[in-house]
Amino acid sequence: MTWHKILGQIQGIPNPKKPKRRTQKMRPLGGGPRGTTTGRIYGRSSYGRRVASLRYLPNGGIIALEAPFDREFTESMKKSLPTKKRTWDANDKVWYVVRDQLDKLCHLLDQYFDETILLDFPAAEVRNDSWTKLMLVEGAPMELIRAAYRVLSVKHHPDKGGDPERMKEINLAYKDLMQGFTNGGDEQ
Repeated sequence: MTWHKILGQIQGIPNPKKPKRRTQKMRPLGGGPRGTTTGRIYGRSSYGRRVASLRYLPNGGIIALEAPFDREFTESMKKSLPTKKRTWDANDKVWYVVRDQLDKLCHLLDQYFDETILLDFPAAEVRNDSWTKLMLVEGAPMELIRAAYRVLSVKHHPDKGGDPERMKEINLAYKDLMQGFTNGGDEQ
């Protein structure tokens, strides 16, 4: 006999139904639509934003990713990054990703998290100058600068549905780089 039948006999109820358990879905802190946090210092900040962090490891070949648990993010990362280029460390609750997959990883982080913090990255990797705004390596030839400007201006032009602020940045970066060439800079 189960406990609810015994309880029913004691109270004089012929065959009571098993009491229903009240189940609730766990909601993440802040009531956001995505999965729960891992309990680490990352996750939802005091402002209710989902934050992930990328740490540049000293060997330069691997990047450590700490992010709140999100099943959709994990599945999409497993689909887009090759198995040999990523690994999960359950002890530290960190993903280790090979550095050449940084672009794919940043794209995924932009989709699933509000903010990404870069920790211990060299200044050359996170600088925000005219070369990086046009997505070029410093010292690129004039023809490549013009080609990059054309491609980015078509992609981000406000008349084509692009962002006007990004277009202003591209125009200023192009003007800055071309001014260096016209004011006596070397044409490489």
